[in-house]
Amino acid sequence: MASHLLVLRGMSLPREVEPGKTYVIDRRTDGRFHLFRPDESGMMQRIFLFCLGAMAAKHGILVHAVTLMSTHYHMVFTDVLGVLPDFLRDFHRLVAVTTKCHRGWGEAVFNKSQTTVIDLPSAPIMIDQMAYVIANPVEAAAVRYAKDWPGVISLPRDIGRKVFRAEKPEVFFRSPDWPAEASVPVTWPELVLSEMTPEEAESRLQMAVEDREKKARNKVRELGWSFMGARRCTRIPIERRSRAYEVWGSRKPTFATGKDRELFFEMVKRRRTFRTRYREALDRWRQGCRDVIFPFGTWLMHKLHGVQVEPAPT
Repeated sequence: MASHLLVLRGMSLPREVEPGKTYVIDRRTDGRFHLFRPDESGMMQRIFLFCLGAMAAKHGILVHAVTLMSTHYHMVFTDVLGVLPDFLRDFHRLVAVTTKCHRGWGEAVFNKSQTTVIDLPSAPIMIDQMAYVIANPVEAAAVRYAKDWPGVISLPRDIGRKVFRAEKPEVFFRSPDWPAEASVPVTWPELVLSEMTPEEAESRLQMAVEDREKKARNKVRELGWSFMGARRCTRIPIERRSRAYEVWGSRKPTFATGKDRELFFEMVKRRRTFRTRYREALDRWRQGCRDVIFPFGTWLMHKLHGVQVEPAPT
């Protein structure tokens, strides 16, 4: 996804959770089954958007780009309040239980791998990753153009203009506590608008999407493949597994910087500084020092044990 990525191995390394960060994330279905396949009736799309709208409103999430594929989803968003783990927990749990009800599925919906969460520290990288999210149906050889994808997708012309709306699905949401409708506005990241106008941002995003689409069509032609087409995409049996090649056990990045080497080394320095200070604070806490202060961005220790955390840097 990017030329320079910092690698996170295992689950032992702490994750920085800070208000206002923008991320690109994805999560796959268990066994790569087509559980999120778009329905001709639009029900799966409605379920996903209702869950996303309800949980984004609850946790203060701003959505910038989203695509729901048949076996996974991609999304670029800003965590305004710094509650990323809570949002992912609630959103995935809600999508899982409603998908089970809708599909009559008795097994797990999401795979057991940790959600891929990549920090996007610059406006060009945000636009690049938004293009990646939007062009995904083309790169997966599902449709020739992103606009033809029959599932949930936010196109460049939608950013800053469109509000996805979904009525409460009939499945699972029987409690009157749930709203009758959930909405998902798609907006530009604040950092992008601080560096360019919405028109310039849309133009750059459209060009990036078209470039990815063109490369994907060339690849399909070179491999002798063909695009599935929108209609066939809605008729894939949900029990079918995706056969697309995937490298298992590959490294998981924690941030993307593209070809910006200066930004890459800056992000590496930030990560190493945070992790070093976190480990030092954790060692002192384990030794019984309860007044130790953890670095800004500490999440789990504060959530579980109420440790003190530094205020946000000015």
